[in-house]
Amino acid sequence: MGQASRLREGLSAELGQGFVWSPVLLGLGVLLFFQTPFEPSFAILGWAGCCAGLSGVALRYVSYALRPILWALALMAAGFALAGLRSATVAARS
Repeated sequence: MGQASRLREGLSAELGQGFVWSPVLLGLGVLLFFQTPFEPSFAILGWAGCCAGLSGVALRYVSYALRPILWALALMAAGFALAGLRSATVAARS
């Protein structure tokens, strides 16, 4: 059994476990938003949203081993963008 098949077997075993990490990665994106030393502009939030969307689309075209990395990137970028959107809507109501 080669190294690539062992990696694929290990990733297949963990395939259903990614759902457990989804809130953690989304929360990490929110944490990154609130840890920035400045208020991110809407352009930065738009880029984060685009990064999340493009990572989701790229999942279809990349190798099996890169999919967890793209999922993590997509969820963190989505968390960053959603925290910015929520922050802007709360500030607009005040």
